[in-house]
Amino acid sequence: MSSAGRPGLSSTTCTDYQAQGINPANLGFDPSFDGMHQTIGFAELGFSAYSNGMGKFDLRTTLYNPDKIMSTAEKMQAATNLAGKRIVANVDFLYAGYAWQRVSGGSGFAFTVREKAQWYSEFNESVAGIFLNGKRDQTYFGDPILERKADTVNQQNQFDTVGAYAKTTKPLAQIFNGSRVAMSWNREYAFAYGVNIIKDLDWKVNLGIGIKYIEGIGYLDVQSDGSNLKAFVSSSPYFDLRYGSNGSLRRAKDSVNQGVWPNSVGHGVGFEMGTTIMYRDKFRFSAALSDLGSVVYSTNVFTASSNEISEIRNDGFSSLDFYRNSNRFDGIQKDILRWESIKKRSQFLPTKLRFGIAITKEKWSLGFETILPMNNSAGNFRKPFYSFGGEIRVVEWLKIGTGMMYGGNIDQILVPFGINFITSGGLWEMGIGSRDILTYVRDDNAMLSLCTAVMRFRF
Repeated sequence: MSSAGRPGLSSTTCTDYQAQGINPANLGFDPSFDGMHQTIGFAELGFSAYSNGMGKFDLRTTLYNPDKIMSTAEKMQAATNLAGKRIVANVDFLYAGYAWQRVSGGSGFAFTVREKAQWYSEFNESVAGIFLNGKRDQTYFGDPILERKADTVNQQNQFDTVGAYAKTTKPLAQIFNGSRVAMSWNREYAFAYGVNIIKDLDWKVNLGIGIKYIEGIGYLDVQSDGSNLKAFVSSSPYFDLRYGSNGSLRRAKDSVNQGVWPNSVGHGVGFEMGTTIMYRDKFRFSAALSDLGSVVYSTNVFTASSNEISEIRNDGFSSLDFYRNSNRFDGIQKDILRWESIKKRSQFLPTKLRFGIAITKEKWSLGFETILPMNNSAGNFRKPFYSFGGEIRVVEWLKIGTGMMYGGNIDQILVPFGINFITSGGLWEMGIGSRDILTYVRDDNAMLSLCTAVMRFRF
């Protein structure tokens, strides 16, 4: 949330509890405001959704009108538009964060509780057709399966199309070649600590470490390189998914969600570490490793292997909101995926390595940052992410930030923009930002986003 409108500055300048998950070494900074060495915040949101296969208004409809049912023609057009394209969504919600930093600087710690969810999907032509069109798909299934329907009035035979079959079958690994559907949803309880270890007239060096306990709410990853299919899922009873085996569907054994929050299906531990080096309090260099660890899923755990696909009998997704299409996904699973229950499985967290460099002055900062994905886990970037930008204090109570971002899961330049309002002395702060203001003037390759932090207090 704090970095939405401050590209290039996250790992070198983020401080208090907002440094947790980015660079814990920054907790060793001096407090941002004299006499204010404790910071607390609630209900901070970071949200973004992107697709290079949907226009801005189609993406907005998918997000804000998920109950809209697409017609057959609309689904066929969507399958064409999404072939070879991506849908990416991220949600980061901070329930609460607290940080304590020494009044004179030199050390500090932070606690945070948050939910993090990521979605990534990329379909080849066949998979886009199958998922959206179902039995009407013409990319792989070409011949209809007809079922006779008795007409006692006209005494004529009538036929309903109940499915479709393929004359030439292929293994799912070949059908799914180059496609991926990945989702990760975790609840995190984190602690981080940062300390200054070197301090002289010119140089300062901070080190930081962090640990978090993770409740895995859901994990899905289905992908293929054309020869091997990798398919794994573990879902909270909250999703109420059924799983297919030999053409049948059944609820998972643990299928009742207890309480209001989605129940967890896995548990794990994650670590982070970082360093920030400062020269004359103006030049900063940082490096940080985050999300080092894993989650062990032990509830509703299933894997699937490649099998020959010969027919389909479902209607495909009714809309592009895959989160709310679980009943349609049940049908996709029945016809295509054959899940096998296992006791447990461990999955690595989406480990990332950050490097940053910045120049900081009293009223402005300028920096560059790169984030490198260290594995292929669900929720990670598919390629390096780069950002460059800065922030300026216009007046005592107003800061504005902007710049450019590129890479990660997105193949275009984004221009983020953020505004922070600060009361005198830093007692209360609020900020709002967008990860791409160019979306407001273009339709294709839309990035819809909102980042807010309206309840940040210092004392």
